Amino acid sequence: MSEKRIANVLICLSVMFAGVVLFLFPHRTVDDAFITYRYADNLARHGALTWNVGEPAVEGYTGVALPVLLAAAGKVGLTPDPVSKAIGVVSYGLCALFLYLLVRYMRVRRLIAAITVALYLTMPLQFTHALAGLETMLFACGATGAVLALLRCFDPDLGGSRSEITLLVALLVTCLVRPEGLALAGLAVASLLVHTLITDRSRVLPYLLRLMLFLVLPLSAYFFWKWSYYGSLLPNSYYAKLFDGINPVSVGWMEDFWHRYMSFVTVGCGILWFWPMARVLKQQDRIKKLGLTFNNLLWIGVILAVMVASGCQYARSYLYMNYSFRFFVPFYPMYLAVLGLLADRGFDRTLIPGIGTRWYDKLVVGLAVLIISIQCYRHMEHLPGEFGSARSGQQLIEKELAAAGQYLKETLPGTEWLAVCIDAGAIPYYSQLKTIDMGNLNDPTLARGQLTDEEALDYVFGHRPGAWTITSRSADSLVYPRSAMSPANDPRFDKYVLTEVFRP
Repeated sequence: MSEKRIANVLICLSVMFAGVVLFLFPHRTVDDAFITYRYADNLARHGALTWNVGEPAVEGYTGVALPVLLAAAGKVGLTPDPVSKAIGVVSYGLCALFLYLLVRYMRVRRLIAAITVALYLTMPLQFTHALAGLETMLFACGATGAVLALLRCFDPDLGGSRSEITLLVALLVTCLVRPEGLALAGLAVASLLVHTLITDRSRVLPYLLRLMLFLVLPLSAYFFWKWSYYGSLLPNSYYAKLFDGINPVSVGWMEDFWHRYMSFVTVGCGILWFWPMARVLKQQDRIKKLGLTFNNLLWIGVILAVMVASGCQYARSYLYMNYSFRFFVPFYPMYLAVLGLLADRGFDRTLIPGIGTRWYDKLVVGLAVLIISIQCYRHMEHLPGEFGSARSGQQLIEKELAAAGQYLKETLPGTEWLAVCIDAGAIPYYSQLKTIDMGNLNDPTLARGQLTDEEALDYVFGHRPGAWTITSRSADSLVYPRSAMSPANDPRFDKYVLTEVFRP
């Protein structure tokens, strides 16, 4: 069977596998998605992109693009949950297409391109995020598409005004989907400027004009509106997640993600890459290059720099709701593209006729393939865990959080305040009550006021909430994870009566 046919079969099997898993996967909506839904609902019904209509505006969502899209869908009568899931599934598929086009555009051989896409399509975390209701897969799709557009701008045959406009629009959308897109945009436009300065200085001024028109001015207008509307350029979630120093929990999550989903494939591709590199030192007259051009180094540098910059910021944050490593997953397809390129160039130079036909060269290739296969096995190993987590998470939403929200909507007048001790997604969304989020994501005073625990409780009690919902670690008593912030320890809480307990 030819390499082309093997590659096509592998891609077909991977697509079929992904389709079957998506069909069978529990349609879990994570609790944080309901925060986005609440903002979208307020925008669609009241024209206010905020947490509590009629109160000072706050930006507690991750990126403006998804709530605006969901609000537009709401204007035509569509509910946010199925729309957000459709966006996630379509983004998951488009990202696979962009990844394949990216590696093939770099002239990576078909079989290695197929393996790269198969690693993406079989990664179990992708199924969770495609159906979770958040912007994770939309950001991954936008970032991967922007990298593909950047690479086309480097091509002397395809580069030009149209390619540059496509790149800038892709970067603009990515910036609006998630704040990390700003790092990608800054590095991408800088790398293209460097490339233009080196190859054709006459195109620098037209490029800068297009940069201003299609990226800088729209982003400036957005940030001006943001400052006028929210009084801050940074989202409230940034302050709520900010950690004093390096957070060992976040660093541990990054290490865990690396060991589970990136370590084996990195080692396998690294073996293919470093083996001919070592031989270059001995045979410089026979192997002059390792196949990487200056353009390759530019876009690889962009990807790695974005990952490092984002990782440094994550290390200084407490990553609330990092379920299924959602903060790290969007960088996975771009990283796979880098590994696919290195593996291809190393493979070609390891098995050069007349040089790489020795038995130990074939042994190196076989070892690399074996290690990469272990990564695929680990994907299958972790898939049942994603199924179980999604299934239990959906039960938690339906039987506990959504049920509590519906109960509050039926029990309390719409003018009452609700205080929520964490899990501030589905409960406020279904209750439709004005809500104080004691998780700080949607309350600027709690997130930025540097209040003591006593002052924070005074602030919440000052709203005279008609009800409290407390996520407890015990079914029989109020055991709040942040004991110092537990209202049960405050005498003002004695006037409240426990009316209902929800458990999955």
